[in-house]
Amino acid sequence: MLHGQGVTLDLPGGARTLTPADDPIAFDGEAAPMCHLLDGPTEDLNLMARREAGSARLRRARPGDAIEGTTRWRGVYAHGRAHLDVDDHTTTLHAGTLVWSDGAESSCWRLHGGGPAWFLTLED
Repeated sequence: MLHGQGVTLDLPGGARTLTPADDPIAFDGEAAPMCHLLDGPTEDLNLMARREAGSARLRRARPGDAIEGTTRWRGVYAHGRAHLDVDDHTTTLHAGTLVWSDGAESSCWRLHGGGPAWFLTLED
């Protein structure tokens, strides 16, 4: 949840309310949950992957957080202006920017300030 008052998802394990203050949740997309807006439109960020593709993960990135180790692919979405260090190089990401690498990566990607931002990864 990036913007708006929030939503309630009807998941197999019960209803779950999400607001922009909440961390992302993972659920089986085959469940096709109903979504109810709490009060007006929302802007959401979703990461979907086929089960056989590997383990997909979406997580909030705070200054100092990093993607380390080898991944099949990785990305960072900057909802607000952010600074990303890739090894020893700093890149400024403007609001609404998605940076990703679809090659096997082992370099360190570290959020160096700004935000809000989210890391997206796919691992074996």
